[in-house]
Amino acid sequence: MTARRALALLALWVLCQGAAIRAALQPATGDGFHRGMDRALSVLGWELAAAVLALLLWIGARHLHGPLRRVARLPGLLALALVALVLGRIGVTLVSGS
Repeated sequence: MTARRALALLALWVLCQGAAIRAALQPATGDGFHRGMDRALSVLGWELAAAVLALLLWIGARHLHGPLRRVARLPGLLALALVALVLGRIGVTLVSGS
């Protein structure tokens, strides 16, 4: 992977993260089940797109050198941290019984 391609993927990753944040902050519309589910699915879709880009960056970072190699691995580490936080929250809820 070239440095130019890595920077382009990083820019796309940032855009996907921004879209996920924007979707999370939109006011809920509708009634009942659809009130929150539309927003949640939108956020999860953008996060999935960002995770795919992070995986591509992680794999491609093997061929990069210098600080760009560490920067290209950052989205993957942040995606892993997000998954760990969600699984940790689920675990705490299961253990506490509430």
